[in-house]
Amino acid sequence: MRNWQMLFGGAAVGVMVLTGCASKTSPADQDQLTQVQEYTQRTEQSAQAAQMAAEKAAEAAERAEAAANKAATAAELAAQRATEATDAAGKSTQAFEMGQMK
Repeated sequence: MRNWQMLFGGAAVGVMVLTGCASKTSPADQDQLTQVQEYTQRTEQSAQAAQMAAEKAAEAAERAEAAANKAATAAELAAQRATEATDAAGKSTQAFEMGQMK
């Protein structure tokens, strides 16, 4: 994004230099220079807005990734607990069966 900012900054400087020479230009040329300056400002504002939107999207992606990691950890823990419960149920069944034999 810095390249865009440098480009727009350079265009703004160019417009300012040309505006400094505006005393020698016709009113039509002055109007065009004013329009160019306004367009440059609008473009710079749009670039800044796009950069802010990109930063917000990156932050949202980071939060989504963190949430996905938490979900994966929770799923692994649930699977581990299910395995432990299955093992405990097997041991209980075995103990019950041994108690029935006696």
